[in-house]
Amino acid sequence: MWMLLTLLACENGCHTAAKIVPALEMIDPSWGAEPVDCDVDHPDPDATSGCISRELKCNTVFEATTRGGKNHFGDDFYQQGFCTPQRNNYENSPEAIYQLRVQPNTQVDLRLDSNCADLDLVAMSWEESRCPTDKHATTIQKECEMNTKDEGGTLRLTTVNNPQTYLIAVDGKQGAYGNFRLTVNCKIYR
Repeated sequence: MWMLLTLLACENGCHTAAKIVPALEMIDPSWGAEPVDCDVDHPDPDATSGCISRELKCNTVFEATTRGGKNHFGDDFYQQGFCTPQRNNYENSPEAIYQLRVQPNTQVDLRLDSNCADLDLVAMSWEESRCPTDKHATTIQKECEMNTKDEGGTLRLTTVNNPQTYLIAVDGKQGAYGNFRLTVNCKIYR
């Protein structure tokens, strides 16, 4: 029992433990992956179109950073948009922001690995290349998802009859920034 509690409280040690006991990946799939290299110098997440750094594609994995990004979203935005009920002081954290166009009848599973900093994963329905502001937050209500779990997290998005465009953001708590890995897996929804 003591070993199990130690494993559940571990940080980077979970990656090692999952190699020894592969079933631990069922607790957190990120444990089966190599930890993100915190010392790699990734380019700043400069926006190429509006506030978007790049367009995401299905079934891809990439590593990047929030370091050097701009701060577009804060606690007020996330709460007004019903992304999360809690305040985590996002005001001073830079984001990396991406666009994902999802075809009809598609399930998208997003996974953020962020052992370098306490980063969170956000997905919101948004068609434009410019970032939504606090005054737009109420228009994304019920179309915003956020995972505030430590060291990353997962989100599942689905479409039915119509395509949907999302902004996918990686944001940090308490001014946190750093390297991360983002996995985008897509499959037929139903």
